Amino acid sequence: FGRVNKEFHFPVSAVPYGDTNNDIYSNDDYEDDSAMSKEENQIYAVPKFESTSINELVNEGGTIRLPCIVDRLEGFVLLWKKGDSILAVGKQMVEKDNRYQLESEENGNTLVISLADQSDAGNYTCQISTFQPSEIHHTIKIR
Repeated sequence: FGRVNKEFHFPVSAVPYGDTNNDIYSNDDYEDDSAMSKEENQIYAVPKFESTSINELVNEGGTIRLPCIVDRLEGFVLLWKKGDSILAVGKQMVEKDNRYQLESEENGNTLVISLADQSDAGNYTCQISTFQPSEIHHTIKIR
């Protein structure tokens, strides 16, 4: 293994593969996956809806209550939409209309709309923030 590079005139040598004294690919530089904390390894099952879809006719001036309850919410966030407009994310209302409120529950929430008027008629969706989001739909008509 000792030859001379004619261009630069210095000896060149190589180390055979598997020479444990000069192993540049040491596993000592990498962490063991089993050393990760349980929290990092935790995989959450996708929640399932316990509440059912509502198709309701509400009197003008009445109160609309739309439930979004799942079997377990841990690690996920609920998103409320009316059509394509986002109303709420998690526990935070995005809609600035004071008639819209969220009532928190252990594994979900209920969207409450007070003093219902014609503009509140439509399709409401509660979505779980999973890789492939699952949804529950409510339809409201105002009389």
